[in-house]
Amino acid sequence: MQRFALLMVSVFMLASQAYAQNPLWALLGNSAGSEERLLYKKPAGPYEITIMGERLLERAYFKIEVKQDGQPVSADTQVRVKISPPESAGSEVTTYTASYDGERFIVDPLSLSASSDWGDASWLVDLELDGAAGKASTSFGMQVYAPKPDQSVLFKTLNVILPVAVLLIFLGIFALSGVKLERLAPA
Repeated sequence: MQRFALLMVSVFMLASQAYAQNPLWALLGNSAGSEERLLYKKPAGPYEITIMGERLLERAYFKIEVKQDGQPVSADTQVRVKISPPESAGSEVTTYTASYDGERFIVDPLSLSASSDWGDASWLVDLELDGAAGKASTSFGMQVYAPKPDQSVLFKTLNVILPVAVLLIFLGIFALSGVKLERLAPA
């Protein structure tokens, strides 16, 4: 029974490591945990806005939920997004009109391109709404991250093999040691 419990703890620890590293996903490309998501919840006049999105250069988008008094606004509400990069990025201000997908307003894809490295400077996002309750606007800053570099095949392979090898070595040493766990005598 103790060996089974030790085996289960070992498998749990291996699974935790595998989940944290995403080694199987890493074999297919960058690990699945590399997404940089953002979430903002802001008021804008009579509207409550929740902005969800991803801010990697290779796949950027916004999903915008707009509510008024706790109820979703009508589909004919106009939602415009203006993105101003920092001066150090060397790119132009871009403006988008969000489309309604039945649940929320979507801007997909966002074109967040830059001609140079902008460091840690924040990009400014202005959101303008024009709906039944009137016009409103809000703004927020966001960091935009360059794509992560590709991982080498060696790194991807080692990410899969090393946790399994460590577990097998641990189980082999335990099996060869012949150590028996003490049982407490009933009192």
